[in-house]
This record gives sequence, structure tokens and C-alpha cells, in this order.
Amino acid sequence: MPIAIVGMACRFAGAEDLHAYWDLTVEGRQSFGPVPADRWDNAVFFDTNKRANDKSYAPTGAWIDDIRSFPGLALGIPPRRLEVMDPQQRLAIETALHAIHDTGRRPSDMPRRTGVYMGVTANEFRMLIGSRILAQILASGQLGQPPEDARALAAAVERVVPSRPYSAPGVLSNMIAAAVAQELDLHGPAYTVDA
Repeated sequence: MPIAIVGMACRFAGAEDLHAYWDLTVEGRQSFGPVPADRWDNAVFFDTNKRANDKSYAPTGAWIDDIRSFPGLALGIPPRRLEVMDPQQRLAIETALHAIHDTGRRPSDMPRRTGVYMGVTANEFRMLIGSRILAQILASGQLGQPPEDARALAAAVERVVPSRPYSAPGVLSNMIAAAVAQELDLHGPAYTVDA
């Protein structure tokens, strides 16, 4: 079966769209930089010893800017769902919209039986959303001796959004293609692959 690529979009570190990515590639630039403070405190996790447990020996990375800005409300996604939606889902929906616009169409012009196929890997956001539950498990002593101050453990995750009905679909990697299909009203297959 012939396949035609009629629209493209992307979002990479240092390139917020296809044209910027092309420029980045043609110019041979790299987009590595220090860990942004809003991602994690690298002073806590960095160690030059490559064998150190629970540490990273990489002082830099390729970071996508502004991952928290997303026109979710304009798309009709409820605010409480947005709070527990993995940034990967947000980026996937936004990038799919840009790819459709690149075809010269609107999402409503797309054939309903359009499929969504995505390759997805690591999901750190799931750990963040689950941290409140993990704090309760640790404080209760279920994994060994409870910490000296269970209140301090609970306070450490107090600002994390509590689990909600959309928490599981919001953080499961296999739901990213489904989220794109749902938001764009596409009724074809929706598959996420992690190889």
C-alpha cells in the first residue's frame, strides 16, 4: 500500500517546530545544556562516579523548553485532567495538531478512521504522580521500618496533585496515542510502541 507523507511536525530541544529543526540540523548545532531548575535539582542527583546508585553522571541534556504550556483548555480538556496529564501526552497532542495544520487541514477535516501510531519510552511523570501513594506506603512501614518522621515525608509530596479518575490514563505510556486520537476525534487504531 502506498503511503504519502502530507504533513509533518516535531518538537525537539532547541527546535520548537519543523523549520527550526531543519535549521538546527543544517547548521550542525547541538541543543545540549544544563539541567533546568524546574526539571530537577541536579546538585542532588549529579555524581561524576558513573557507578553511583540513584545518581546521574550527565551534567547536561537536551531539554524541550516550556513543556508546561499547552492549549488544553482551548481544546476542551478539563483543568483537573490537565493536572495529571503527562507532558508527553500534551506534546503529542500539540505536535499532532501542528502536523495536521501542516497539511493545510483542520482536525475536523481529517477522515475519522485515521490511525495514530507512536513510539514512546521513559515516563518519569508517572513516578511523580505516584509519589503521594509511595509516601503513604513508606510512612506506614510496609516496605520496612517507617521513617522517623512520617509527617515530613507526607509534607515533601504535599504539592503533588492527588490521584484522580484521570490519573492512570494521564500517565500510562500506552495511552499517549489514545489521548491524541481522543482529542482529535480520530476513530482508527491507536497504538503506542515501546521498543
